[in-house]
Amino acid sequence: MSKGGIPQVVDNHGAADFSRLMTVPQSEDLIDQAFRKGRKAQAPKGAPGEAGKNRELARVGAASRTFESRLHRVIRSFPNLDELHPFYHELVDVLVSVDDVKQHLGAVSWARSRIQSIRSDIEKRIRAAENNHEIMLARKEAYGRMASIVTDISDDLAELAKIRYELAGIPTLRIDQPTLVIAGYPNVGKSSLLTEITRATPQIAVYPFTTKGVHIGHRDHRHHQVQILDTPGILDRPMDERNPIEQQAILALRHAADTILFLLDPSGHCGYPLDAQTNLLNEVKTLFEDTTILTVENKSDLETTGEHPAISVTENEGLEAITENALDAAVDAFNERWQPF
Repeated sequence: MSKGGIPQVVDNHGAADFSRLMTVPQSEDLIDQAFRKGRKAQAPKGAPGEAGKNRELARVGAASRTFESRLHRVIRSFPNLDELHPFYHELVDVLVSVDDVKQHLGAVSWARSRIQSIRSDIEKRIRAAENNHEIMLARKEAYGRMASIVTDISDDLAELAKIRYELAGIPTLRIDQPTLVIAGYPNVGKSSLLTEITRATPQIAVYPFTTKGVHIGHRDHRHHQVQILDTPGILDRPMDERNPIEQQAILALRHAADTILFLLDPSGHCGYPLDAQTNLLNEVKTLFEDTTILTVENKSDLETTGEHPAISVTENEGLEAITENALDAAVDAFNERWQPF
């Protein structure tokens, strides 16, 4: 649903669909559109001798309302960041900084308010004008001041356009559905597993950090549609040393996971030793001690340790059994989380 023709990005659970963010107009386009509206404005009929005033009042009003309306749509198209589910709030902060978004939107709000004030001031001057020269000067001043205000926020509109582009790639997570998160070191087979067990088609390659963001697939299980998240590879190092891509994975684990399916690659073909992968697994267990974590060894066609269930995504070995177990665990955890008090 939408309000005033503006798509609603956030649902009642705080989940966001950032693909619905509207295109952010830029200053030059806004100015051109507003003044074009002003030139085409039709003045209402009035008392004899009032034609000049009515014409310029109509022009100033049309230009001002165009500025105000377009800037209002920019503000309203972005969600209230404080109402976002923590998964989205922190993910936005990692990608573009919540404070920066608020600052740029604040500048747009300021510009809209100033244009409203200019319109009110100029309309009073036009009504009080004693001749056509004063009327024309007032309208020209209104156009100049409005254009100057919009030019002042050129950088803010440009940054909001970039922010919209960055946020548009965030996957839409349903907070009211069970969620299974696939985690592990880069290149251990997470994206390949997601592709095999869902309808999702993430980018897949044989080098680390192919997954540049969180991807979501879905699978029906026990009367639920389970969301399955493929997270970016996260390295075995302290949280404050992790890059933004790695931090996205941590956020998904922290706020989204009903169950975590952690993949190990005992063969070492991922480029990282098993000891490092195990250290990361232990860290995840410590960070998410209240979340069910299933550990699985991938690439069983190459090597296994015998300590965990083993699968081979490339050979389609053991996938169905481990997938059913993981989906069961996710649904059970979700049902417990959503039990009525």
